[in-house]
Amino acid sequence: MASGSLSEVETQVLIAKNLGYISDCGEVEEEIATVQKLLVGFRKHIKQNA
Repeated sequence: MASGSLSEVETQVLIAKNLGYISDCGEVEEEIATVQKLLVGFRKHIKQNA
């Protein structure tokens, strides 16, 4: 569920950028990438300890 919500945020940021509502979303894109990595690590941890 969290990764789906994150993908939705990423899509909304890209749409806003393409429509010209925001110009510099580099920091947001970095945060999205960081959260994606955290989620992957969390999933791996849960699978290993299940």
